Amino acid sequence: MTFIGRRSLRAAVAGALLATGFVLGTATAHAAAEDPRAARHEGNASTCADAKLAGSILTSPDDYTYTRGKLEDDQYLDILTVSPDITVTGIVVKGGSAYNVYEPGKLGLPDSPPWMDLRAPVTGQNANIPQLSHWFVCGTENTTTTTTTTAPSTPATGTTTATTTASPGTSRRAP
Repeated sequence: MTFIGRRSLRAAVAGALLATGFVLGTATAHAAAEDPRAARHEGNASTCADAKLAGSILTSPDDYTYTRGKLEDDQYLDILTVSPDITVTGIVVKGGSAYNVYEPGKLGLPDSPPWMDLRAPVTGQNANIPQLSHWFVCGTENTTTTTTTTAPSTPATGTTTATTTASPGTSRRAP
């Protein structure tokens, strides 16, 4: 009976260790990492200047279209399209005590949309992705400059010929 008891004890300990490892591994697997496409900033930003981005806050649907980011419990934002008349300088996504700044063409974010799964920085000891408290898109309007080029006017060059008629017996010289 001692032999069976030791074996059962070993199996129970091994099972407990295995279960603990599984639970810890699962918790670690669910913890989110920071988004490498974004720059994390502590605090709050409510303007483009606060986030150190050029331009002004753009409006949807005139300047861009998006999905998600509409409901109070959303954690993600997707920018689908941007008007050809607009250059996006950055997207600010706030949640918890910090905000992420996404800049097109930097840190692996493509130059042009769609920009998917944008989110606030992780919070807390468990590195949870918080609900979005607010977000905005900064940008500038593209101005089209039309340049008209005209050929410089040059005086016409040519030869002027003076014609003189001489009467018989007289001689004249052309000026």
